[in-house]
Amino acid sequence: MKKNNKGFNLIELMVAMAIMAVLISIATPNFGSWLANLKVVNTATGYNLAILQARAEAIKVNNFVKVNIGSNTSWSIENLDGTVINKKIASESSAGLDVINRLPNGASAITFNGNGEVVANTDGSAAISEIQITASSFIGSKKLTLKVGDGGATLICNPDETVTTSDYYCKDI
Repeated sequence: MKKNNKGFNLIELMVAMAIMAVLISIATPNFGSWLANLKVVNTATGYNLAILQARAEAIKVNNFVKVNIGSNTSWSIENLDGTVINKKIASESSAGLDVINRLPNGASAITFNGNGEVVANTDGSAAISEIQITASSFIGSKKLTLKVGDGGATLICNPDETVTTSDYYCKDI
């Protein structure tokens, strides 16, 4: 009498599990690198959008508008009288970011005048000219720099890029 067995036997199941284990071990470092890259890009883009929004608001109201940049992915945009226009509080997405440096050292805000130009902050502190963001993963680190020019223009670039024709080359603005 012949049995008609359908399904997997134990050997076939073990081979399939071994193949899955190898594939997962290959993908894990790449996933960590992708996640670090995503965090850095999202943080740089978020800061860039906040700066551009503050500049646009200053031009719109033809008055001074300040954007405060936190070291933990938070930011706020406010009028000269301190009224908050928009803000983002730090979130869990900032976990894993190793470094957020604001240059010059000690700078924490950028103030725009009614023409959209960067001016000295009302408290006399220097305006941020550069924000450096770094995150590490299993196989290295990802760095991006956000530069802010005196005219209010912004540039997101990779400080490790050496090809001057690349879109991510850090040039002066």
